[in-house]
Amino acid sequence: MTRTSVAAFTPWGHPVALDFRRMRPEPVAELLEEAGFALVQRTVREPDARQGEPTPQAYLVARVPGGELA
Repeated sequence: MTRTSVAAFTPWGHPVALDFRRMRPEPVAELLEEAGFALVQRTVREPDARQGEPTPQAYLVARVPGGELA
């Protein structure tokens, strides 16, 4: 796990500070499934050096089984 802090900024005039904890998607998906969530989508994109992102980015989408989709 790596932690990344992003400097505070003010979108739409409201102060925002972001902290990211980057983890491998496999153990997160396992934890979600153990907690009873159904994994719907897993996406991993390559690093984007133009944006200053040196590591791949993963996105997981999970839902409660049997839950209604909006």
